[in-house]
Amino acid sequence: MHKFKAGERVLYRPASPWERGSSAEIIRPLPVDGTVAFYRVRSEAEQFERVVPEERLAPLPH
Repeated sequence: MHKFKAGERVLYRPASPWERGSSAEIIRPLPVDGTVAFYRVRSEAEQFERVVPEERLAPLPH
């Protein structure tokens, strides 16, 4: 089950300590791989989309 839906703004938390976290838009949820939900997202800081596991995403604070 996916926690986020397409069009939702989230906080992307990269796995690498040298990458910077940023807000991102969920482009679309992808099929669940085993027990891990994945998403295609586009960060405001980058010009490309990436596939990330749900554990690297968090709701944006209000």
